[in-house]
Amino acid sequence: MSKYDMPRYTMSDQEGIFNSIINLLDRNDSSSMDVWELVRMLSTNKSMFAKVLNVEELRDGTGKI
Repeated sequence: MSKYDMPRYTMSDQEGIFNSIINLLDRNDSSSMDVWELVRMLSTNKSMFAKVLNVEELRDGTGKI
């Protein structure tokens, strides 16, 4: 078993699962802190990381993202 078989890698690599977890943060209820702790334990989501690196490409003509 490689380290990439661990849940922290599997959950962040599966876009649907990762997006569902991130969407739970929008609830702003008593579970939000627990969800945030879970997100912090996950490995970096490759898609989100690429967007952060290319944030300038996401700006429109007015400079808004």
